[in-house]
Amino acid sequence: MCDLRPVLQPDVKLKRILNFLKIIFLLNIIAAFLRLYVNPSDMLYDLICSLLIFLAYNTVYFLYAAIYIIISLINSVYLFINCGVVIQMILQDTLDKNKDKVPLYLGISLYLLIFYIFSIIITYPAYREMKAQLFESFTGAVANQQLNPPDNRQQDVDVERPSQDRSGFVAFRGQGVAVGGRR
Repeated sequence: MCDLRPVLQPDVKLKRILNFLKIIFLLNIIAAFLRLYVNPSDMLYDLICSLLIFLAYNTVYFLYAAIYIIISLINSVYLFINCGVVIQMILQDTLDKNKDKVPLYLGISLYLLIFYIFSIIITYPAYREMKAQLFESFTGAVANQQLNPPDNRQQDVDVERPSQDRSGFVAFRGQGVAVGGRR
């Protein structure tokens, strides 16, 4: 039903970076369960991020890493705003309910904020390397196909540029008509 084969064979550098993605995946699962103490409905964001980083690790496909980076950036902005609102409410003494849970909420929210920032910093080089290796494998295959056509036919000659022979080249062969009429 669901095939998680790698899109490409990673080299040594990408394998080392993928090990960091495995660590981020595990920390993201832990972050999802930490959200139970802060706001249980936000746990879905972390589970989606965990799924995306899992897919990026197993398929070595750069689009999963890119979507993970975008959603992590949205999560970090959301957490930053929520932490700022809570700190502002503490400073203005307008926080009435659940004063005993505020340190726990701020601690977990700040941890998640720092985690998402570092996960973006670590995932971006993986995204860049996966994309580079995938496009390199595609351009290598296209170049190999152009050098060795499958049925040994000659490549189509470009009509606009007949050959490398530049003898007798004339840039303009027309009669030169002035704008506005003939003279």
